[in-house]
Amino acid sequence: MSEFVTASGQPFDMAAAEAQAKEAARRHKAAKAKALTGRDHEDYMSLGFVVEGLTHAMLASARDARQRAIADYPAECALATEQHRAAPKKPAPWDEDVWLRTARRLKVRARPFEIRAAADECKQLALRHGWLLVEVNEVRRERK
Repeated sequence: MSEFVTASGQPFDMAAAEAQAKEAARRHKAAKAKALTGRDHEDYMSLGFVVEGLTHAMLASARDARQRAIADYPAECALATEQHRAAPKKPAPWDEDVWLRTARRLKVRARPFEIRAAADECKQLALRHGWLLVEVNEVRRERK
């Protein structure tokens, strides 16, 4: 049973009232931010836009490394049996599509762009210069 009652004698839940007050404070803060900036309050702060992609040199290097690993596999197995170790796992055949999906992207420019249009222009330039799968990502930091 609740410790408090309203003027009409109904039980009053203090935890629900506190939760409602927190929500009202959050709404007030969002409304104030919208009035100042003219847009809805967001729970993050943008730190800029980063342009990332893959180069043909990265693709060739990964392909050559996989081919070397496949070619060296019999010698590694022989060495493992000679040293009484378990045989190493056989490398999978080269699959360019899998590598393109999973490879770590390289930044086209070290510093992020402040404006999305500048990042899009940099993306177009990178594609013209032969970069593969170039994308623009926004760098965000959560607000406290």
